[in-house]
Amino acid sequence: MQTLEFAAGTQMADPLPAHITEGTFAAQYLVKEDDSIPDQIPGAGLIDDAILIKRVFSRNETEFMWLEILLAFASSPQN
Repeated sequence: MQTLEFAAGTQMADPLPAHITEGTFAAQYLVKEDDSIPDQIPGAGLIDDAILIKRVFSRNETEFMWLEILLAFASSPQN
């Protein structure tokens, strides 16, 4: 408990950008089979996954678009 209070008291910032953290969480949730609604349930198993992915993308759309542009530029052949 003291560790949590110390972190809150010093207002430590997460070193990763929010879009990376949220995107990683969403990707891990997607591949996890036993989540809020198990993925084995036909027709409903992937709905919670899709809702989470959509929410994370909509919250961080600008950052993800910039990441896509940077990756496309980095992978293009240099003349």
